[in-house]
Amino acid sequence: MSKNYFCRKCEIDYSLEERNKSMFCPKCGTCLIDKSKIDPYYLRPANPETVVLNINLEVDFKNVYLPENHKKKLIVAHQIGSRILKNAGEDPEPVETALAVEEYRWFWKPKNVKFALVAESHVRTSAEELKVRIIPERLPSIYPTNGSLGFVKLVYCLGYGESNILDFPNRIKNNPGTKQYIDLFADLIGLKHQRNYMTRLKYRTNVLNTVKKQGIWLLDASVHACYMGNKKSYPTEVVKKRLPNKVVKKIVPMSWDRYVRPMIDDLDIDPTCVWIIGKGLSNLLEGKYARGSNWIYQPNAMVSGESKELRKKKLRSAITQCCL
Repeated sequence: MSKNYFCRKCEIDYSLEERNKSMFCPKCGTCLIDKSKIDPYYLRPANPETVVLNINLEVDFKNVYLPENHKKKLIVAHQIGSRILKNAGEDPEPVETALAVEEYRWFWKPKNVKFALVAESHVRTSAEELKVRIIPERLPSIYPTNGSLGFVKLVYCLGYGESNILDFPNRIKNNPGTKQYIDLFADLIGLKHQRNYMTRLKYRTNVLNTVKKQGIWLLDASVHACYMGNKKSYPTEVVKKRLPNKVVKKIVPMSWDRYVRPMIDDLDIDPTCVWIIGKGLSNLLEGKYARGSNWIYQPNAMVSGESKELRKKKLRSAITQCCL
């Protein structure tokens, strides 16, 4: 029996017979949607490389940690996102950026993922910036010996925000780093005090090592950067140039449905052990892994410290329960 209707909130498919019984999802009450009337960008084909036309899966990128099946899904999501961006007058990053980002992410993936945090995206990284390499001799001794030495604007890359360890730092247009996310991780796992007596690089490496050891994995909902990171036009850390909201609302759900959510499904993780960073992102992804109160404010959110701490307290409790 074909299932031509689905509930976007619960991400469950329904047949015409089920739809005729009730036009609303029996689980959440959301109105069921006819798949034939939806922009194909948002459908979730079981075999996307054959359903989506004109997708070239041959990319000259040697992936070591990113599994081949997820690499294909990533390329499909990236090419569809590139179409969305071009139609909106935006210039997409090369697919190599998305692949380099995911190589870092999969390198830092815990052997047994017990908890997943989902942020919005990495920061835009150009093809020229991808050529920059980390000088291994300048890394702290506790950095994993088999770790990636490429450059991307992602919290998992030690070169982001640390120009002194890069071979050609002048090729990076803007390299402020993402200190606020390292501090967030450290706060969640009880290591924030260490920054007072460790070098910055050693502190960052120790935080990432500990996060991985405890089974916590950071994901991004979008395979395309939503942040441009242009400090010349936007001189503060808080206000960075972003893609227009109407574009973000297209590429994020598409990336989530085609690449990120299936990746979480493969983890066989309880939905209560998946938390979203950002209330707006949580609203946008509302469904199986984004529901209720499993979200925290972004580190730079313009809200009171008390409100932030309340959400972080709930997150710490969830991490404790999931990572026991």
